Amino acid sequence: MSGSRLTWRLAGLPSALIALFLLACPLPAAPAALAETLTGRVLLAGARTPVRGAEVTLLDRDGAILDVGETGPKGRFALDLGVMDDPRQDAVVGLYLEVRVAGRRRLRVQVGNVMTAFGAEVKVGLLLLPTR
Repeated sequence: MSGSRLTWRLAGLPSALIALFLLACPLPAAPAALAETLTGRVLLAGARTPVRGAEVTLLDRDGAILDVGETGPKGRFALDLGVMDDPRQDAVVGLYLEVRVAGRRRLRVQVGNVMTAFGAEVKVGLLLLPTR
């Protein structure tokens, strides 16, 4: 066997062994991301104008209050998910958001139905508050 052919065969051996090792011993899965805050924006349905001063409540599946916030001038709010025992995605999607403004009907939605991004910051899509 010529020297160059032997070198080629030996050079391929380490990568094959590495591939077999990786298949036999998978790397541990990365830990699931934990959420810290939930952010969103409340608009008045129809006109789509920002709702300032709306009370936004984060509720668990049993209706217990986890956090309460208020929308700012542009209708934005941020709620703390750090109060949860397990702020992973499968737990966060089961939470509820309730939006209330004096003189208007309330809006209640499940987070999983309006969530647009999950990470340290959970983002929800526009929450449209009914006009009546």
